[in-house]
Amino acid sequence: MDLKEILTVFNKEDLLGKEGIHVNLAERFPDAITISTRTGTGLDELKEAVEKIIRSGRNTASYLLPPDRYDLAAYIHRTGTIISEEHLHEGTRITANLPHEAVGRLKKFRVVGDS
Repeated sequence: MDLKEILTVFNKEDLLGKEGIHVNLAERFPDAITISTRTGTGLDELKEAVEKIIRSGRNTASYLLPPDRYDLAAYIHRTGTIISEEHLHEGTRITANLPHEAVGRLKKFRVVGDS
């Protein structure tokens, strides 16, 4: 079973105003992030938390795929986060953040000395 990390976020932090509500939320949801899109409070913390989740269990690398391996390009698009993609004469160069299992499948196409 593929377990997903849960990130609990409470918006409208600027409207809570009452200390009791903050304490209650902090007790019930100690890992939650409170934000206010109006004032910007907590947005940096939220961004860091989301980036951490995206990076966990993943690797960033560049791959040069032969022109006839569109199946691998599609696989990378389905399973990863594309950072850059360039169509060259010798093939398609894709830099992507991929899960570990995808890295193994693509290792012979990895560009050595990159990322």
